[in-house]
Amino acid sequence: MNNVLNSCITCLLILFGVFSQINLAAQKAVIAGKVVDKETGESLIGVTIKAINTSGDIRGAITDYDGNYRIEVDPAPYTITTSYTAFTPQTVENFEVKSGVLNTLDFALGTESAVIAEVVVVSTTIKNTDASLIALQKRSLSIQDGISSQQISRTGVSNAADAMKQVTGAVVEGGKFIVMRGLGDRYSISQLNGITMPSTDPYRNSSSLDLIPSQMIDNIVTMKTFTPDLPGNFSGGLVNITTKSVPEKFTLYFGLSSSFNTQSTFNQQFQGHGDYSGRKDWLGFDDGTRDLPPILTDERNRALLSQSVYLNARNPSEDYNSLRALLNESSRSLSNTFTTTPKTAPLNHGLNFSIGDNLRLFGNTLGFSLGVNYSREYTHYENGAVNTWLNNSSSGLFGYQLLNETKSTETPHLGGLFNLTYKIGSSHSIGANVIYNNDTDIIGRSQNGSWVGQLSNPSAAYNTQSMEFVRRQYTSYQLTGRHVFNRLNDAEIRWSGSLNKSLQQEPDTRFFAYINYIDDSNEERFEINEAEFKPPFHFWRDLDDESQEFKVDISIPFLQGRSNTNQIKFGGLYSKMTRDFTEYQFLHNRHSDIPVSLFFNSFNGNFDAFFDYANFGIIDTLYKTDGSIQRYRLGYHYINQVNNKTSTTAIRKSWLDTAC
Repeated sequence: MNNVLNSCITCLLILFGVFSQINLAAQKAVIAGKVVDKETGESLIGVTIKAINTSGDIRGAITDYDGNYRIEVDPAPYTITTSYTAFTPQTVENFEVKSGVLNTLDFALGTESAVIAEVVVVSTTIKNTDASLIALQKRSLSIQDGISSQQISRTGVSNAADAMKQVTGAVVEGGKFIVMRGLGDRYSISQLNGITMPSTDPYRNSSSLDLIPSQMIDNIVTMKTFTPDLPGNFSGGLVNITTKSVPEKFTLYFGLSSSFNTQSTFNQQFQGHGDYSGRKDWLGFDDGTRDLPPILTDERNRALLSQSVYLNARNPSEDYNSLRALLNESSRSLSNTFTTTPKTAPLNHGLNFSIGDNLRLFGNTLGFSLGVNYSREYTHYENGAVNTWLNNSSSGLFGYQLLNETKSTETPHLGGLFNLTYKIGSSHSIGANVIYNNDTDIIGRSQNGSWVGQLSNPSAAYNTQSMEFVRRQYTSYQLTGRHVFNRLNDAEIRWSGSLNKSLQQEPDTRFFAYINYIDDSNEERFEINEAEFKPPFHFWRDLDDESQEFKVDISIPFLQGRSNTNQIKFGGLYSKMTRDFTEYQFLHNRHSDIPVSLFFNSFNGNFDAFFDYANFGIIDTLYKTDGSIQRYRLGYHYINQVNNKTSTTAIRKSWLDTAC
């Protein structure tokens, strides 16, 4: 992570150094836009655009393979004309060109009729971003839907997952996972610039789309039926997110934001992690505070921590010195903090920074953009219902478990995007993308209520405390190319290669459950019954996914005519995915030799005293009359719950040829 941040800072300083030497006031005004086929929504290559001022001076440009053009002129009113074989010319008169802003003028050209007529528009700018996306849907061989950056900006959403809520047939679960057409997330695929995104959840196939900020998105298209050039492992839908490449003008943006949440802001009962918080929690990174203790990273040590290990550890024989040391150290190396600490939640806050422009380098266009965003949000609720009802009779439902929940979540988010695109002439380009996002949920949770379906004492109140740190990270490195060959009837080659890494880390989740009730002597009792629910435990989970992908598509038109869309398309896809998944769980163990003074009820609800390190490991030494050691007395310790099924490594390779 430090390398990524250092790289971003270095790039930022370089860009500031470059632009500090540019006198922006002396720049010419710019006319820029996009030209598409009105019928198909396809970009038109090679359209001649002319800008004519009142003195008759003419400046011109030709659209590239994306249909984009750019003309530098002096500020003044201009007449803008288009010229393209087999398409009706268009003219825009009295187009006022101003300096200091991007003067955008888009065109949607229709094919010529038998009688050629020129379309003249007086001082009107054609905005067709949404229209071209609709036209693309109409001519597509597959059923698809989508949302453009223009529509995303109008809705004001912050990330790709929120944007997908505007797409027909899409449902967003948990604020991040996409479900298409009512099918589970395992039937959907998410792609970034045509490259499949790995999941950051070990139990889901769908990727976390909330990791992609909305300001980085050019458009989102969902495919709902198969075509040969798409992966074949989806039946619900395929979501492809396209990020922005070449900015149309110099942009520099910096923003600070803050918001007030009536449930969490300034709430003094926000459930935090207290002394167990790390110095980097505000960034969404654990500083090592929650790492698995080194002594437990050794598989041989974990194998020795069985439920009966205390029987040998209390034996004074020197043969068990190493085992005794292992039990003692492991018992006291794990955190003894199992309850949340109230704190006051501040205002939600965030900042955004972005910079981008296009330059002329060796006679061609070089475009770049850099964006960094950070936010920290707090959510809290009380009196949440976590209930389980069973239909065990015809008379009604049975309240098996009825719990009242209080939950506090702190969510720091850090993300960045760096894009570099070099256009060679109007027909070739090479681009590179680096996308990084880190999203963390720091959760404190408490529950209380009844669990009559499980507890032997139906009048007892069941209580839980949990502390969670769930970090998700996504990094993508992409290299892409696009090449159009005008002499071969606009044949096109597109290729891309990517390295994608995603991870989900849950370091040292702690869970603590107990019951309390009033006994026959009218005194309150506290108990932990291992036969009815799990004793306190520590839990670690790590998921690391890495995917490598290379794709090439070749399209060859086979009929003449500028408006013709008939083509032969073929290509190939190579994909390799590697997944490493591990889980560790260590349960608090109360063995038969524990003295009554250390029983849970003996502490009368003083949880900090119960979990004190003095009650763990070797707590006393018993001697014989001759002064030799009879045995060691052991307190609480942890037993290993790891098995071979909780540590896996998987590799999947595939090669796919496509043709259509």
